[in-house]
Amino acid sequence: MQTRLELQRELLSLWELNHRTVVFVTHDVGEALLLSDRVLVLSGQPSTVAAEFVVPFPRPRAGSIVWDQEFLALSRRIGEELGAEAPLITVTSPVDRGVRRERRIAAAFGSGGLDEV
Repeated sequence: MQTRLELQRELLSLWELNHRTVVFVTHDVGEALLLSDRVLVLSGQPSTVAAEFVVPFPRPRAGSIVWDQEFLALSRRIGEELGAEAPLITVTSPVDRGVRRERRIAAAFGSGGLDEV
């Protein structure tokens, strides 16, 4: 558990330094909301984007955000969309390049891989 928290903090601090787009795959809804600006839910194979959620919480995010009512409500909505075993793709990107990069990511998934990103 400690290692996971340390890695999450390290990822956030690296993002704060260079504001690069990060694609992060997780099955943990709370982790997705804590680390990302957008959450993409994938369908079964062949994987396509089944749903997209914008994470509305400002940065930097404190760990205590997991008890926020809006955080919990969004977590429930994503969990309902996930159903059984679909992985999450989270996207953390600078505001000025975010939409363009996310479209490229979605396009890459449509072609069957992340090679185009």
